[in-house]
Amino acid sequence: MDIEENIQVLETAKELILLGLKSKDALHIACAIEGHCDYFLTTDDKVLSILKNYNKITVVNPLNIIVNLKE
Repeated sequence: MDIEENIQVLETAKELILLGLKSKDALHIACAIEGHCDYFLTTDDKVLSILKNYNKITVVNPLNIIVNLKE
């Protein structure tokens, strides 16, 4: 799926930057939200910490996904 730059993506990215994310991380996550992804996988502890209670997308460490799939 290709996500085109649009006002909603840019507004979401700005919101994420205000929460403390770097601009490229914010844009990447905003695109995932625009693409209606259920999860955003990252090993970046800062991103995980900042977005642990974020309600527009679930941000998780991929290792946690693997552990849960094994159970």
